[in-house]
Amino acid sequence: MRLICLMTAAVLLFAPWTEARAEPQVLALLATGEATPLTCADGECFAEFTAFCIEPERKSPYHLTDYRLIKGADDIDLVAETAGGVPVAAPAARHLRFTSVRGFAAVRVSIDESIVREHGAARVSLGVGRRVALAPVPSSTYRRPHEPGEIAQAAGPRRARGEMIVDRGGVPRQIAAIANRLINVLPEIGKVAEARHQGFWRAAVTAKEAGRYSPRAVAAARKGYESCLDSMANNKEYTLRRCLGRFHDQHIWTLTQRYWSGLPGS
Repeated sequence: MRLICLMTAAVLLFAPWTEARAEPQVLALLATGEATPLTCADGECFAEFTAFCIEPERKSPYHLTDYRLIKGADDIDLVAETAGGVPVAAPAARHLRFTSVRGFAAVRVSIDESIVREHGAARVSLGVGRRVALAPVPSSTYRRPHEPGEIAQAAGPRRARGEMIVDRGGVPRQIAAIANRLINVLPEIGKVAEARHQGFWRAAVTAKEAGRYSPRAVAAARKGYESCLDSMANNKEYTLRRCLGRFHDQHIWTLTQRYWSGLPGS
């Protein structure tokens, strides 16, 4: 059963899209210590957020599967401001879109840039509070949707347990958080010039930011970052963002296994 969640996005993309399938697992969106800036480009504002699988008995989502906030597990906060840093009314959370990326370990959150501008904002950030959970958007292609009781169990007791094990996951959680920051300062598509590589580390892991994490976590994240640079030097088709995504997901996978092992019936 646990092996179901190990299926990679690359493998999932080869599955027939027309095939009826059970609804994928509920995902937890990990709490952020502060609001994460969204990047605005090509008509939308977006960022990637760390997630984990709450229901190992269900399959991982396909790449870019649509999700929605679960009522009562929807503690998120949009922060909008002008170019001068003056707060303005933020768009309602109902305008946000949630899509899975790389299986269950990350979720892309986005909003139309036009909506942000309509509110007079030059930039927008998103903070994720405690015990946030996402359910798949209902679709006629799912042959076994979630029952209300399953959603309640996943977003309630299971999400609370996940908070203790994953959200508060010590060094692995901190390493994943730093990797996530690096991912979000990198372009979403395409490669970047080698001369800019170190600038990305400095932009994501400032002295103030590094102080939020243990020296061990910062050192391990830096080592992973340098390893990704080496991998790119040996494979010109490899992107820094893709490598960091795998690095991030490895640490979330470690914590997810700990969470699964503590579930009743494991």
